[in-house]
Amino acid sequence: MCSASRCACSCLWASTLKQLKERPVVDIPGHPVHSLLAENAALTAYLNNTLKPAIESVRSGAADAASLVEGLRTIRQVSVHYRRKENLMFPLLEKA
Repeated sequence: MCSASRCACSCLWASTLKQLKERPVVDIPGHPVHSLLAENAALTAYLNNTLKPAIESVRSGAADAASLVEGLRTIRQVSVHYRRKENLMFPLLEKA
C-alpha cells in the first residue's frame, strides 16, 4: 500500500473516530443501533395504537376475532427484527 493510501485511510479513520466521539451512534441515521431503536419505537407505537385497541374491541364484543388476524400477521414479522438484533449484538456480548 502506498503512503498516500495509508494517509487517506488514517485520515478517514481519524475523522470517523472524531464523529463518533462528538455524536453517539444512536443519533447516526443508518447505524445499526439507531435503526434497531427506531424499529423498537415503531413496534411499541403499533402495539399501543393498533393492536391493543383491536384486542379491546374484540373483548368488548364490538368486533370479532377475524379483525385481529391482520394485526397478528404484522406482529409475526417482528421475528426478523429480533433475528437481526441477535446477529448484531450477541457476538459483541460474547466477546465482552
